[in-house]
Amino acid sequence: MLERYYNRFDPAKRYTELLFRAGDGLQSAELNELQAILKHRVKSIADAVLKDGDLIEGGAILIDPQTGQTTCAAARLYLAGSVHEVPAATFALPTTGRVTIGARLRRRTITELDDPSLRDPAVGTRNYQEPGAGRLEETVVWGWVGDAASDGQTGEFYPIATVIEGVAAPPPDPLDAAASRIAALARSAPRLPVPKVAEAAEALGALTVELRARPNRPEEARRFLLVMLDGLERIAARLAAGAEPPETLPALLDDMIEGAGDMRRRLREAETMALDVQVKVLSDRLRQEGLA
Repeated sequence: MLERYYNRFDPAKRYTELLFRAGDGLQSAELNELQAILKHRVKSIADAVLKDGDLIEGGAILIDPQTGQTTCAAARLYLAGSVHEVPAATFALPTTGRVTIGARLRRRTITELDDPSLRDPAVGTRNYQEPGAGRLEETVVWGWVGDAASDGQTGEFYPIATVIEGVAAPPPDPLDAAASRIAALARSAPRLPVPKVAEAAEALGALTVELRARPNRPEEARRFLLVMLDGLERIAARLAAGAEPPETLPALLDDMIEGAGDMRRRLREAETMALDVQVKVLSDRLRQEGLA
């Protein structure tokens, strides 16, 4: 831990802002707490849309099942509230048993002893070349963990892909988890004091069915579903705990229901448009061949 570093941020206290008062001294602990509050807020929003280990870009994994030689392409990966750059890597995996390929998040504290450029650059001031704030460095690398061995690297491990007997298992469909959560909401909704919760769950269930029918479903639609589902679960949990429904809740649920319906229509319209384009291309080709 960095010496003389203080950070009192505790999410359980529900502090959302620092209210600075004229005449009172500024504490370094307050500046650190301010950063932590903002980081926590961004992470809570991002976690509603993404989960640790989600690939944003790249990240193709190629495995030779005979030798276990594995190549992981460079990637942009969501971990712990941020999107990280991950360099490409190659390594040999065991070809027997179960192995999990993932990413390792490494954190390191940097001071002016590691990076002299962190000293105060303000020439002509009393503090010139004096030490200041440290830095937190975060790097992410590919790694793996098996039944009987691992890559031996350090860092917090986040699973991404499973390999069984040298062959990569198909990734789980994120819609499976969403469908289970919606089913749980549908079961509990009749006991809640707001009937529209059940209607909203039904609308999200219909959107899930629509997405399942499209293997190349847009990422935008999947994220919309997960954000709405996360919000509906929170509403249901508070109502189940005895919270009084706010006057604006029915209108909010109506917006959820309407939004899910709009997304379903957009998916159908996009598919119809794509089909129209395919028909036109085929018709043109038939005319060129003298068959139309």
